[in-house]
Amino acid sequence: MSASVDKDPNYNLVQSNDLIEASYKLTRNEMRLLILALSRIDSKISNPGRITLYPKEFIEMFNTNEQKVWVTMRDALIGLMKKQIEFFRLDNKAKKTIHMVNWLDDASFYKKQEDCSKLSLCFSRSVEPYLFELKGNFTVCSVEAVQRLTNPIALRIYWILLSYIRKAKNREHKKGKKLDVYPLIMPIYHFRAIFPTLSKSFDNLKKRTLIPAFEQIQSLTDISLNWRTIKTGRSITDIEITYLLEKDDLFKTKPIRPRLAKRPHVKSGSHDEGEWMKKNAEILYQYEKDLKKYDPTLRLTMPDLRRAVECSKYCKQNWHEEKKLELAIREGKIEGVTSKKAVSQSQNKILEKSQVTSLEKELEEIPNFGGFKQIKGRFFDKLSAEAAGYNWDEY
Repeated sequence: MSASVDKDPNYNLVQSNDLIEASYKLTRNEMRLLILALSRIDSKISNPGRITLYPKEFIEMFNTNEQKVWVTMRDALIGLMKKQIEFFRLDNKAKKTIHMVNWLDDASFYKKQEDCSKLSLCFSRSVEPYLFELKGNFTVCSVEAVQRLTNPIALRIYWILLSYIRKAKNREHKKGKKLDVYPLIMPIYHFRAIFPTLSKSFDNLKKRTLIPAFEQIQSLTDISLNWRTIKTGRSITDIEITYLLEKDDLFKTKPIRPRLAKRPHVKSGSHDEGEWMKKNAEILYQYEKDLKKYDPTLRLTMPDLRRAVECSKYCKQNWHEEKKLELAIREGKIEGVTSKKAVSQSQNKILEKSQVTSLEKELEEIPNFGGFKQIKGRFFDKLSAEAAGYNWDEY
């Protein structure tokens, strides 16, 4: 029996909360293939058996490279076939056990794309209780909410946050209270159990995992959040996340970062390259304006900030200098001004009682620091100051 392929691709994704908090590791493309397959099933009925997927559907859902999409799907299907899920359980003596299941029972595709581009898969019987005939303890998520996420960990955390919202709403219903902001304290050991392959060093975990994941959730989904670490003694033991789901009409729609123009095949330093950089600088400039209009405390992610600095160096000089300074501060290259103090704290929209001071006000009283000088209300390094017509030694 084969699942219908005529199903609306914007159909909600439904999973058991046990599956959401299980331990597994998928690549970005494996996760995307899984999302496409999940969009094809109905969680209210039994496992339909074989599900057929087409490259056109993958392209439409994730806006990927059309030329290589079949190879991407094929490799993701091969990888997903080898992956397992680990569930943590307690036996009748309260001892921890690990229950391992496979995602798929089988998968198939043509050896040559020229023969046929379709691929098919069948979810395993072991995973059926977490995807099919669900009557409770599940979470619903729209495809639209997650299709822009490129970080698999960000996607998993987003699903976890949604599952906790559902649990909180159940408690609200019982107590007759309504929450606008949802608090979640996740122990580090629980986070590592869900993501067992992450770095054991918390500094690396924070820099390479938490910050990029939370930035993607904040900028690309309908969840706004604020997070911090909690110490017990000298050790960091918990992550506290305060967040809200912005589906209420009281909230404005969070701006979505538009796609940047693809770099043309031209020589470095050519006019065409300059036009491409100018176009992307304008896209990022307008996106940041929309972010600030939505919430003055939001800012560009670090990758976008670096792109903004690079693309604006031959245009938008004022904005280029501002972003260059912000990048230096956030990377910790300017001594005496910490990023926490210099750049306004993000996500304080959730905690409206907190007053955030802008970068300009924070630095107003600091005339010279770290190779920069404040000249007529703006910050310059020596080269930029001289290019703007100022005498460096006079300031």
